[in-house]
Amino acid sequence: RKPAPDPLLECARRLNVAAEQCVYVGDSHVDIRAGNAAGMMTIGVLTGLDNYDTLAKEGASVIVNSVNEIRGLFG
Repeated sequence: RKPAPDPLLECARRLNVAAEQCVYVGDSHVDIRAGNAAGMMTIGVLTGLDNYDTLAKEGASVIVNSVNEIRGLFG
């Protein structure tokens, strides 16, 4: 269970992608904590229970207002 990185690492393994090449998107501090523990880039989305400061404190790589903004991050 999150924040343990095991489920995220298993997903990366099944996709045959290194965790460092993955992006994990979440809307809570637990999501950001799990993604960081897995060694993934983390994107915090401000549509959940946690606010900007909380997601930033957990170390989100990027914080966006909605998932619609994510596409623009990767061109």
